[in-house]
Amino acid sequence: MIGTILVVIVSLAAWGTDPEYFGTGGIALLVWYVLGAAIGVKRFREVSARIPTPFLVIGGALGVVGSVVMVVHLPVAAPTIGYVSRSLEATIWGVVAAVIEVAGAFALTTAWARYPRTSAWMAYIGRHSLSVYLAHIMVTAGVRIVLVRLGVTDLWLHMGIAVPLAVLFPLILERVTRPFPYLFVPPWRVKKRPARAAAAA
Repeated sequence: MIGTILVVIVSLAAWGTDPEYFGTGGIALLVWYVLGAAIGVKRFREVSARIPTPFLVIGGALGVVGSVVMVVHLPVAAPTIGYVSRSLEATIWGVVAAVIEVAGAFALTTAWARYPRTSAWMAYIGRHSLSVYLAHIMVTAGVRIVLVRLGVTDLWLHMGIAVPLAVLFPLILERVTRPFPYLFVPPWRVKKRPARAAAAA
C-alpha cells in the first residue's frame, strides 16, 4: 500500500513534464501500471460483472467524449509531454481527463467483451499487446519519415495510415517469429529452446 501511494505521488509530481534523465521517461505513466497490479484482473472482473451492460456503454461513451471535450476546451497537460505552460490547473485537468478517459475505455471494452462474436479479434490484439507495444515504434516512425519526405504533413492522414499498420505489423511479426520467440518472450518463459530441439533431433 505504501509503495502504491509513493508511486502515485511521484507520477503526479512528474505529470506534464518530459524528463531528460536516463530512466525517467514516461515516469508519469507508472501510476496506471501500479494501480492495475494493485486492483488485479480477478477483482476487476468481479466488480465489472455486477454492472449492467447499458450502464457500461453509456458511462463509457460519456467518459471518452467528456475527456475529448476537456482536451479541446481546457488547459490539459498530457502525462509524458512537456507542457508549455505547466501549472497546477493544467495538471489537475490532465489527471482528471486521463482518469475519465481510461475509465470510459475500460467500460466500453468490458461491455464489448460480453459479445465475443464481434470482440474476438480485439481480444486477440489485447493478448498480444506487448508485441504491439514493443514493435509499433518501427512502423510509426517509418510511416512518418516516408510521408514527410513525400510532403504529406496532415495529422489525420498520418494517424490513419500509421495506427492500423502499427498494430498489424507487430501481430504478423509475432506470428512469423513464433518458432524463435525471443523477440517478444523472455528467455526464461520459453518452454523449449528451438536450437536445443534441433540439436536433439
